[in-house]
Amino acid sequence: MISTRRTSSHALGALIFFGAARAALASPGAAEGSGPPHLGEPRPALELETRDGNLITDARVAGKPLVVDFFATWCVPCRNALVDLNAAAREAGVDVQLVLVDLAEPADVVERWAATAPLPPHALIALDPDGIAARRWGANRLPTTFIIDASGIVRHINRGWGSGYRERLTGWLRNVATPAHGDPPKSAASDK
Repeated sequence: MISTRRTSSHALGALIFFGAARAALASPGAAEGSGPPHLGEPRPALELETRDGNLITDARVAGKPLVVDFFATWCVPCRNALVDLNAAAREAGVDVQLVLVDLAEPADVVERWAATAPLPPHALIALDPDGIAARRWGANRLPTTFIIDASGIVRHINRGWGSGYRERLTGWLRNVATPAHGDPPKSAASDK
């Protein structure tokens, strides 16, 4: 006997957004440049429109540690990561610029989410409707978090969210804020 299940409009919407996000990450684009950054390399360009129509430019985020987090509003691990990002920044006690890059969702959806999300002060929310920035940065999983030091060098990459995420971020943020003898610490990417 075959049974049918009803799919709620919310679940169907999440499936559509997930499909759009996966397509945005998988499709090639002319703006990809020479490939995603590796640890110890300069970060890619960060030129995106915010949800209110302003621009995030390289000059706007230069000069202090930077956290760039690729996410989607429907992504439950992304929501958990945001809570941990906030806590890690507080626990590390460092001044960092947080840029949340939403992948492939309409601005009104992101705006409604942002109205109730636990955003830290001064967080910037950027829109990446076609996934061009995600491909440029190599964000092939949601969430993907990049920790960049004040000189613009990628020091840590975390793909996904899970156990130990907050602790890793707290330590990484402390490290990029206080490099030893002018050399930022060496680290490895995590796929947790």
